Amino acid sequence: MNGAGLLQDLAVVMAAGAVMAVVCHWLRQPVVLGYLVAGLLIGPHPPPFALVSDLQSIHTMADLGLVFLMFSLGLEFNLPRLRKAGLSAMVTAIIEVTALMGLGYGLGRLFGWGDTDSLFLGAVVAISSTA
Repeated sequence: MNGAGLLQDLAVVMAAGAVMAVVCHWLRQPVVLGYLVAGLLIGPHPPPFALVSDLQSIHTMADLGLVFLMFSLGLEFNLPRLRKAGLSAMVTAIIEVTALMGLGYGLGRLFGWGDTDSLFLGAVVAISSTA
């Protein structure tokens, strides 16, 4: 891809994100919701017209955005507050992970999957909902 096309795709991504962030702020919704909607609008299954020219560059930008999101969440992590929550947070996390592992495992068995596949599904469900 040439530099002009990449710059144009980046401009479309930034403009869509900014517009949806303003809309979500106006509607008193989380800005992350606006970013998700913007991603849906310019993603691989857009409206009848394509908003970006190179999907590979969009996937690279999405990966980079995820890295920045996780970094910003790490900056906001408050270890003293977590210590204060202490035992109740630990018990709640154990119960939640165990319940979701069980639900995912049961769902896998309902699909007729083997033990290993069902356990893997349970782990995916537990880690994705807990995160």
